[in-house]
Amino acid sequence: MSEPLKEPNRKFVLAVDFDGTITRYNVFPYANEIMPHAAKVLQLLHELGVVTILWTCREGIFLQEALDYCRKQCVPIDYANENLPEIVSNGSYARHKVYGTMYVDDANAGGFIGWIVVLKLVCIQLSSGKYSGDRGRAQQVLHDLKSGKLEFLEEEKPCK
Repeated sequence: MSEPLKEPNRKFVLAVDFDGTITRYNVFPYANEIMPHAAKVLQLLHELGVVTILWTCREGIFLQEALDYCRKQCVPIDYANENLPEIVSNGSYARHKVYGTMYVDDANAGGFIGWIVVLKLVCIQLSSGKYSGDRGRAQQVLHDLKSGKLEFLEEEKPCK
């Protein structure tokens, strides 16, 4: 069996829905309470080198409200309903479809899997070396999760 192709300069792109995924309830157009662990997990993944795209049906003022909500909740968003410039510029992906390494949505088969599971799945990928990012720290997060050490989710960090 051959070893998987490794692209250490390839970014891990997390496409995240807003209503019912970052927020607890899917009650468009109202933004309600934040989903447990959403902000902390997305902050940590951002620190690990993950690119986050807000992937939502919201447009115009409703999209701006979602972005403002994320900013106030300290949820880092790199792009909204658009691909990374390098994806668009090389023509490798359709402009009308957001490319993601992983898609996080409450409409997944089986429903939303929860932010701790998202953290674990992304850290598994980052620690494999297939993507750019802080491989060592991703491995430490996996170790902490396995050991039940979740203190890093409780740490208060100032919103940047």
